[in-house]
Amino acid sequence: MKSFTRRLFSIATIAALALCSSCSTQDAVDAEIKIPVLEGSSHNYNTAVAQITDIEETQNIGGGIGYIYADTLYTEQESNILEYCVQRGQMLKEGDVIAVFDASSLDYEYQNQKILVDDAYAKYIATGSETARLEYEIQSKALELVQYKIDQFTIKAPYDCIVTSADSFTTGAVVPAGTKVCSVAKEGEIYLYTSSNTNLFHVGMQVEAKFGSGGSYKGRVVMLPGGERIRGERGTININECVSIKLEEGELERLISEVDNVITAGWATIIVPTVQKYNVLTLPEDAVATFSGSTYCSILNNGIQVRIPVEVEGVYNGLAVIRSGLEEGDEVIY
Repeated sequence: MKSFTRRLFSIATIAALALCSSCSTQDAVDAEIKIPVLEGSSHNYNTAVAQITDIEETQNIGGGIGYIYADTLYTEQESNILEYCVQRGQMLKEGDVIAVFDASSLDYEYQNQKILVDDAYAKYIATGSETARLEYEIQSKALELVQYKIDQFTIKAPYDCIVTSADSFTTGAVVPAGTKVCSVAKEGEIYLYTSSNTNLFHVGMQVEAKFGSGGSYKGRVVMLPGGERIRGERGTININECVSIKLEEGELERLISEVDNVITAGWATIIVPTVQKYNVLTLPEDAVATFSGSTYCSILNNGIQVRIPVEVEGVYNGLAVIRSGLEEGDEVIY
């Protein structure tokens, strides 16, 4: 900041006041206005230099982190539970047993169908006829169907996964059809999510997330509300109404190593850029003035104060973005 001291002759002061009075009747100032600055009364000025810079404004939004795209497994029909084999956070391989329910209600049906299959097979071996072969295939398919029903009483991991939520069951208790058994997700499918201010986001947008007082972690928006990549829900969060954000490569590993129990805690602060402008010409907001509907900056030119009309795109974080009227390096006073 610099200070300029100038003394104005009374006649110059009168002239300047007269000029300002005439300007007040104009709709806009569309040309340079020159005001003499001579030796006399003391005036202090701040100075600023027009500079090229980047501007970013952000907004903090509450969100969460977790396995939001989880598959929920349910019982097919009412039965007594015989075995429950999982707990939250457990890693499973495809086909691992999660729960076993009593399938004894199908024992008679299975045994009866097995007899029919054996009889059909014996007739086919004895006669070798095409009719006997077809009957044997029909009875075998019927037995496979009964076996399929029995298999539904054992719930297994549908793929290599992690158990994201697990219910509590008492061995021997009757469990109604359609009861949630557990939720599973693919390991590493951990997302940030938020249902707040969803209009601020777009697919592909880069954001940052913070967890407590630690550092920030970069992520990118992969799904907006109403997207089709929906398999389930996390707790009471309806993910069909959420923005989904995937952490950039390496960021998830860093997060897990730096923040204890971050996935269990499930909360996050998502930092969303609301304004991003790069390589723009800026001045301090106070260096731009408005007079009679015209926006201008003042410069000193050989002892003369000159008002330069400028076009301002907007003001962000105390900086005015100058669209036209000045160039980089121009020094203004205010």
